[in-house]
Amino acid sequence: MRNPRIAPVLPLLLLALPFLAACSKGVDWSERERENAAYIQASLQATSAAAEIANSAGSDSELLARRDRLLRALRAAHLNAAQVNDSVLDKLHPQLYGKFRLGYQRALAAMIRAYENSDVGAAQNAAADIRDFVDWYRRENHTFRWWEEAMPR
Repeated sequence: MRNPRIAPVLPLLLLALPFLAACSKGVDWSERERENAAYIQASLQATSAAAEIANSAGSDSELLARRDRLLRALRAAHLNAAQVNDSVLDKLHPQLYGKFRLGYQRALAAMIRAYENSDVGAAQNAAADIRDFVDWYRRENHTFRWWEEAMPR
């Protein structure tokens, strides 16, 4: 099994955080919405952990030995993504629902299936879809409407 590379997500997202501050004006967030939005970050962090596991494997046999850890991280990412309310996605960005649900979340499910079936090609395709989402997220992050306390100081 070749090692399909997953883009390290968390370092890329941290680079985008300074751009968030400009986007919080005029949007009110309830405590419940704020708590729910945390699932987005938890999902992205679990995806980043999966990327670290996959990318640190030096050989096919090493990747197979780490498959259980990798699947746990991917399943955690998918579970967190599934818990995000659609209304929270819509509130953050008008395109986030489609990009998150139809791109990122489906790619996570596809990657889980691919690793369960040792299907390297499918895992690589899913990794590419995850990278596409992360690239979009970084590119558009300055247009997201986070609440003020979520902004870095």
